[in-house]
Amino acid sequence: MGKPEKKVDAVKLVQGKPAFAADFEKPGLLYAKVLHSPLAHARIKRIDASKALQLPGVAAVINLAGYPARGLFDRRAV
Repeated sequence: MGKPEKKVDAVKLVQGKPAFAADFEKPGLLYAKVLHSPLAHARIKRIDASKALQLPGVAAVINLAGYPARGLFDRRAV
């Protein structure tokens, strides 16, 4: 405290080298996308992910079907 600190990544930033986690690229890295319902208080009775799974680049569709409810606000469709 009370004295300036050296910016440890300053040289990398000036040289344009990766300095942040978002700057690193790994082959085969997967990205996730959260899809929310456009209806705020709707009850989702089922999800058909078959068309999404057929799209190129889609590795998996993950939803909460089959997982038990864990809390007061975590309700599952029956």
